[in-house]
Amino acid sequence: MFSSTIKIISLLFLLLSIFINPVSGEPVNLKVSNNITAVAEFYPGDKNKPYILILHGFLLNHNFPTIRRLAESLNQSGYNVLTPSLSLGISQRKKSLACEAIHTHSAEKDIQEIALWTKWLQKKSAKDIILIGHSVGAIHLAYYLSQHPSSTVKKIIFIAMPNFNYSSFSKQTSESQNKAEQLFANNDFTLHNFKLAYCEQYPSNAENYLSYLHLTKENIHQFINKISVPQFLIKGSTDKRIDHQWIDKLAHHNINVINVDSANHFFDYEHEFDLLDITEDILNEK
Repeated sequence: MFSSTIKIISLLFLLLSIFINPVSGEPVNLKVSNNITAVAEFYPGDKNKPYILILHGFLLNHNFPTIRRLAESLNQSGYNVLTPSLSLGISQRKKSLACEAIHTHSAEKDIQEIALWTKWLQKKSAKDIILIGHSVGAIHLAYYLSQHPSSTVKKIIFIAMPNFNYSSFSKQTSESQNKAEQLFANNDFTLHNFKLAYCEQYPSNAENYLSYLHLTKENIHQFINKISVPQFLIKGSTDKRIDHQWIDKLAHHNINVINVDSANHFFDYEHEFDLLDITEDILNEK
């Protein structure tokens, strides 16, 4: 009880400092294809500190509270922070994408955009870069770094990382997957309705849909094993969207797993301070 009270007081002081000295990111536009421009916010800080890229979860954007709170708090500590929104096939996307929307994006296109944003950050400064991903954003960053190793990326932090074949997170049925595989085999690239993650209705074509089903725990293991920089995974003990047993096994794959007691998938309320505190400890670790 005493510890929780201290955390709440510390969080109130942090929020008060942000209120008194409001943090605002600079809008950034980046052309990611011939007809699509992606958006982000950049929070400039101490040029002698690392530059951090924070990526949001599935269908969300850089304004999602977990991402914005972490970015603003780290910037208050002097870090330079970039929070891009994956376009998901929509130019200048500023809102979260509904499950029922038409999904023209794929996991591979997401990775291509992450590569472009990382290059943008590398051009911004020659300083070290650290990647932080929340939820599916964590999977994307693991996928990206396994395919695009970089000497400038020094650490990667996964927050509440799920996988697409964990039953509590992914509601897709074998029927939906079988349907997509049959359509793909028949070269059918028209729109169909599938189930994916928390989406009961997910209109997409078979190829794009199957690209996300590729992000299974087996493939994530392969991504992680290809990454040579220090890896950290922060999880909440009450998070019902992740496979805790699977994550605990990741500790045997060169990954440092850190558990936050009673925190949920979004690390809200008093656990916001826990997330910030642990993240800063990792950033400061030599």
